Amino acid sequence: MDHKTLQKLNAKGYYPLIVDAKGDIIYPVGEKKLKFDNDDESLKMPQVGFYCHKFDKTGKIKSKVKSSSIKPLKKDAAYVPLRCNEDGNFTLFNEGKNAMEAVDVHKVSCTKKGLYPVLKKSQDETTLCSSVGADGRTDELQNNIHYVEIGWNMSAMTNGPEQLVAPTEIKDMIQLCIDEKEYGTIWTRHIIRGKSLLFQDKGGSRPSFKTDNPRQKRFFDGLSSSKLMRMYSKRSQKLMETFYELKDVINKTSSSANYLAKGHLSPDAAFVYQREQDATYYYINAAPQFQSFNAGNWRFLEEGVRNLAKSLERSILTYTGTLGLLTYDNKNNGEKTELYLWYKKQKKSTVTKAIPVPKYYYKIVYDETVKQGIAFLGLNDPYSEDLKETDLLCNNVCDQIEWFKEEVPKMNIEEKGHITCCTIQELAEVVENVNTFKTDAGVKILDEILDDFSLLACSLECNDERSECNLCKPSV
Repeated sequence: MDHKTLQKLNAKGYYPLIVDAKGDIIYPVGEKKLKFDNDDESLKMPQVGFYCHKFDKTGKIKSKVKSSSIKPLKKDAAYVPLRCNEDGNFTLFNEGKNAMEAVDVHKVSCTKKGLYPVLKKSQDETTLCSSVGADGRTDELQNNIHYVEIGWNMSAMTNGPEQLVAPTEIKDMIQLCIDEKEYGTIWTRHIIRGKSLLFQDKGGSRPSFKTDNPRQKRFFDGLSSSKLMRMYSKRSQKLMETFYELKDVINKTSSSANYLAKGHLSPDAAFVYQREQDATYYYINAAPQFQSFNAGNWRFLEEGVRNLAKSLERSILTYTGTLGLLTYDNKNNGEKTELYLWYKKQKKSTVTKAIPVPKYYYKIVYDETVKQGIAFLGLNDPYSEDLKETDLLCNNVCDQIEWFKEEVPKMNIEEKGHITCCTIQELAEVVENVNTFKTDAGVKILDEILDDFSLLACSLECNDERSECNLCKPSV
């Protein structure tokens, strides 16, 4: 099966997830193939297995590996572990080393198509994921601030009739902190897998943004995806402009980029497989962002972070968040007016004001291997006057971040989204939540980062076929 066909089937859920015994998705490294060593006689756990991921809203399994697609398999199963043999073929792991019939891994399929990640919203948290709301308030946080996971439910994995293999129910892909009083997302967290991103799926079609999975209404006060899509329309934004008595903030002409786009917080291109990329298209993983910024300096920053991860060939931890509320002057009385995309009551909802437009977006980039990182603060205001050093919220260290200067040469242009570079320590003085952000090992970044050599500042430019960031900038 050619890669493009496999990618298409993969995205639609025809083909199962390929996982290890812990339920972690297996990624390509070194080339666009998955390779496995021959299984040892004493191997107690499988290197690889197929897992069909589809559950209804009650958690009931809705899809399994189709037995007719794996001839040795006697009945459909949610998880099918495999053994890699000396002859290069795979057999069913549970049949032992002497299994005779090989599995054609290219023909494996799931009983039902359709693939959605699990969205798990925590309730009744004793420790909140944010000390402030999306609007900056410090009250009415309990029962409004929620930790959400977007990932894969691996609870159906078993190796044998009783043994549960997966150590946890949810394998996180993105973690989020949301505010359900304002219906704004405060921060998201994800990992960029530098070694595997070189071989990521590309060219697939983009899905539409969704408020939730089918037949579920847990977010945005139960509003449908189509209602939020209309809020993001240019026509609705012009009505918002009229409602707030603003002048020439939204330009809905086809040639203009001065309108509010759905700004991905954890972007699709940060992930390897298309099914992961598709799983980023939820409104809780977005915030209103001027398209001039979204397609300008913020886009180049995101591309730069990915190029950094690929060049370093390491996993890069990334936190992305929103800060403050964007305001413009009322054209009649001159008063500062905060912008909310959801500015009037919707049918079947009592909410009259929600989805705040952030003034700033920030991004933290951290390399756990060398304990170095950098933070960025981007202004979501194309109409801002030119910023002076005294206007910045931290000491600007962009002149020291070589890879950023190479990737975002127009960082100081307000129309494209002015970006300031901060040490993570200084951003923590502006964004209180940064003090709680942790590494994959569960250690607070601020407790681990090297104070004297904390900046992730190397260059991507090639010099004698090498660069300070390890390799020359990849062409893929």
